[in-house]
Order: sequence, then C-alpha cells, then structure tokens
Amino acid sequence: MCSYQARLLEGLEVAMPGSAREPLRKWAAHEQLWRGMRGSLLDAHLNSSSSSTDRAIRCDGRAYDELREITAALDVLPSVHGSSLFRRGNTEVCVCA
Repeated sequence: MCSYQARLLEGLEVAMPGSAREPLRKWAAHEQLWRGMRGSLLDAHLNSSSSSTDRAIRCDGRAYDELREITAALDVLPSVHGSSLFRRGNTEVCVCA
C-alpha cells in the first residue's frame, strides 16, 4: 500500500468510524487512488512535451522514465523441458514449457 492510500484510509477512518462501513471505506480509498494515479499519469503525459525540469513521480517514488531492474534465470525447474524465472521489482514470473 502506498503512502497516499494509507493517508486516505486514515482520513476515512476518522470521517466514517465503524466496521460496518469497512467495504465502503475500501472502495472509496481504491477509487481515490485510481483517480489520483490516473490524473498523475495523464498530467505527466500532457507535460512530457514541455521543457519543464520538474519530473513526475509515481506512487512508489520512481519517475515515469525510471525502470525497475529486470533479471532472468534459465532452467530453474529441472523436471520440465525448459523453464525460466523473470523478476522485475517485486513481480516474479515463472515460465515452463
């Protein structure tokens, strides 16, 4: 959970206490986060052609032109014909053939 979403949930907890409203709070937090990130992406795209020195920042703190490191490993599973493991940030994908 990013800091924006955490702050939003804290604000909703004060505004709408009670466990009966938990689904509504989660939906509202998700909706706000989605709208905020979408707006941020659109703003970054629209401003990318300008000569501004300010860099747009993603929710996780990276700039939009920064990429996470990617790693690949081959033959990670010995009992299959072929396998590989790819990692980018916290995402892992295992491919088997």
